[in-house]
Amino acid sequence: MGLYGELLEPNIPQYRAAKSIIQTLEKLTYQKLGDLSELDAKADAVDKQLDGGMKGDYDL
Repeated sequence: MGLYGELLEPNIPQYRAAKSIIQTLEKLTYQKLGDLSELDAKADAVDKQLDGGMKGDYDL
């Protein structure tokens, strides 16, 4: 069985992919691996920067 995160743009931090992998591991192991709110906040910040026209910061 393999786990992967979908990397839409490898130059951009992939916090949503990391969160997805952690959630999958939680389901497979029946263990809570921690609070994911920090990943949500970081993902929202990246989305906000991308929507604000700051794509150059990530070398797209």
